[in-house]
Order: sequence, then structure tokens, then C-alpha cells
Amino acid sequence: MTLTYLLYHKAVVWPFGDWVFSREYDWFADVSKARRFGFQEMIVDTHEMFVRMIHQVGLSLYYVHNIIDSLFPQLQEERIIPSFKN
Repeated sequence: MTLTYLLYHKAVVWPFGDWVFSREYDWFADVSKARRFGFQEMIVDTHEMFVRMIHQVGLSLYYVHNIIDSLFPQLQEERIIPSFKN
């Protein structure tokens, strides 16, 4: 499967990049792989962290789930991200 050629300015959400790269501390989105390799000292639960962050920016979980449920199929249909269907 060949993905669609896409210019950066059409694919990138610059405010998100500004937010991610302006952190003054290390930030992990998911530490499950690290836990599988023995780093058990981590006490942050990824799901709880995302729920807390979503509430901090004032979004509801219902709204976020609706965005994700509609966004991924749209991006797959436009061949921006690969389809994971077998």
C-alpha cells in the first residue's frame, strides 16, 4: 500500500508540536514497553494520565473518543496513515 504524498503544512498541527517540544521536563506518552523491560518503579498509569490531561485542557472523554473514532478512519481513507485491517 502506498500512502498519499502530503506536504508538511497540510499534515502538521503546529500548536501541538509547540506544546510537545516546549516541555521543560521529559514526557512519556506510554510507559508499558519500559515496564515490560523491567522498569517497574514507574507509578504513573498511562490511562489515568491521559484522563487527567484531557480534563486539564477542559475536554470531555466523550468528545475525545468521538474525535478519535472519526479521525482515524478518515485519515486511513485519505491514505495519510496506513490501514491496519488484515
